Amino acid sequence: MIDFVSRLIDFESIVVVFGPMGDRIDAVIDASARLREIRDRLAQLNQEKAALEQELERCLDFLATSTADRLPPPEAGATNRDHILAYFRRNPTRRLTAIDLWDALNQRVDNLPVIRTLLSRMADEGKLTRVRHGVYILRK
Repeated sequence: MIDFVSRLIDFESIVVVFGPMGDRIDAVIDASARLREIRDRLAQLNQEKAALEQELERCLDFLATSTADRLPPPEAGATNRDHILAYFRRNPTRRLTAIDLWDALNQRVDNLPVIRTLLSRMADEGKLTRVRHGVYILRK
């Protein structure tokens, strides 16, 4: 009689059959190799995603400076960040404070502290440049 139990586990493209000890070790090695391939591919995709996001930002910045007065406002349901960034893109050379944005956006953004926080975070992310305390401009 055969002295082992076979078990079938499907890891998408890997089929592992557990049998005698040598087979188990081979299966673990195969699964580990596949995990390494998947992680490498994810890292590659993340790099491609980052490059595409940078290219998207460059295109949006170009459009903003080329057609600043003709850009449509953000769609309904847009986030506070979307409204603020859209306003900066329509006015790429203006230096703005939270109060300027609050007035310009007709209170579409929740409140002044939210605007101040978003401006600071967007400057930290590189989307805006902090000219001086509380004053921001679209990063070129």
